[in-house]
Amino acid sequence: MITHERTGRLLIALASALDHAIDRGISDESVDASVAAFLAELRTAFIESGAPVVSLEMTSSLFQHKGGDLTAANVRARRQIEALRACDAGGLGFGRDTSEREVRQLLMLSIQARDHRLTLQDARQVLVGRGVQSIQLLAANDDYEWAPVGGGPAADAFRIAGFELEIAAPIYRSMAMVVDEATGLAASGHAVDMNAARAVGEQMSRMVGKRYEDLMQLGERPDFDLFTVQHSLRVALMATYVASGLGASPETLTEIGAAGLMHDVGKGRIPAEILSKPGRLDPEERQIIQRHPQLGTEVLLDSPDVSPCALGAAYGHHMRFDGKGYPKARPWAETSKITSLIQVCDVFEALTARRPYKAPYSPARAYRILFADPGAFDPALLAAFTRAMGLFPPGRFVRMSDGRLARVSQVGRALDRPAVRMLPEGTLVDLGAPEHSKLSIVALIEEPLAIRELVELTERSRAEVAALAQAAPHTEQGSSGAANDGDRNDEPVDQSDAAGADDAHCGHGEDCRLC
Repeated sequence: MITHERTGRLLIALASALDHAIDRGISDESVDASVAAFLAELRTAFIESGAPVVSLEMTSSLFQHKGGDLTAANVRARRQIEALRACDAGGLGFGRDTSEREVRQLLMLSIQARDHRLTLQDARQVLVGRGVQSIQLLAANDDYEWAPVGGGPAADAFRIAGFELEIAAPIYRSMAMVVDEATGLAASGHAVDMNAARAVGEQMSRMVGKRYEDLMQLGERPDFDLFTVQHSLRVALMATYVASGLGASPETLTEIGAAGLMHDVGKGRIPAEILSKPGRLDPEERQIIQRHPQLGTEVLLDSPDVSPCALGAAYGHHMRFDGKGYPKARPWAETSKITSLIQVCDVFEALTARRPYKAPYSPARAYRILFADPGAFDPALLAAFTRAMGLFPPGRFVRMSDGRLARVSQVGRALDRPAVRMLPEGTLVDLGAPEHSKLSIVALIEEPLAIRELVELTERSRAEVAALAQAAPHTEQGSSGAANDGDRNDEPVDQSDAAGADDAHCGHGEDCRLC
């Protein structure tokens, strides 16, 4: 069977070829090298799998393998994702006879689809008309769906663990659609529907107390084609959750949710190549992106039923507590407590998220950055946010000191001692209780890696139960089962990204793609 790592390398090689073809032209020698690398990976994949077709499958605008996202590869594959979405495809299938010429034709189709949207049928006919027989465009299988909710091994594992993601998924999809639509309307110069955002904010405020950990886990799935959308969703969720803990009224929570969803709507008018550029921005690019608060305010002012809360968040989420930052302070744009809360959530989320130009920082590292700049944030709201989120925010997967996998359920009195669900069985354990004093969290685990491990743990647990049931009447079979149990080969989990990358932090306000 083809491995998760091999599938990721395949995608990176193909995405690299498309990037070079777009940036340098289809005839550039860098395209030749990338196509050759892709074909080499493809040959190895066929040897590993023994299958007649090797597929790169996409769900919710992300390439996946066995229910887990190809996290690092999806960062590189943003343009390939755009191309497949532009022709309503859900992935690619490659036959054993896939040639260099056919891969080049696929690259040319991808460029064409990004510039001029095609139907899936038309895109397939283009490939056939160009003599491509060994590459197939796969049909899309969802629309803002969260794959493990619908079915498969991951969905079974979550249900066994006691998670209820299928309850949280509809509201999360509604949030995504509202922000995505608003960003598109802003990009095309139109007003946005604030009533739609407010309606979703109301749904969010009702669910955030009961299903916050599930909503945030859904938010951990990094959709890099829509990473600005994902950022707004997580900011809105965190702001609503913190405000709920502070006793805000339902009406205020609704407005906070809507303001969080719309706070970055101005980025719809910022060129995508600046938002996703690897590395630091040059001074001209920085000036362009620093216009997004002003642009967002203009979008909202043109929108019926906009609230002062949403206007304040859009304009002021980069204005510092000490009066510095940007845009320039205006008498009508006095920073409110809600804007200050959204600012804290904005920066924390950006620091702890994976982006095309940065790996995620750990919450502890993010807190160090936030507290190291005492003039940036409202001290009371920063403290309230820290108490609400803790060092291990709800919804995050973690490694325990005894080696087991768990998911954070809720923050405890001590910032590093939350309540967690032990996996795969889903038992709730309060690390603040005296009886669990010897158990602690040692690392954060990124969601795609955790899903893979959880599925393996669940399948292994089922197999062990089945083996015990079968062995009960026959002692000699029990001996065989024990031997098989000793042959486990757990794949090591790479914690480097979840623990916080070492690449230089540009700083809040210097490279505001971060937030």
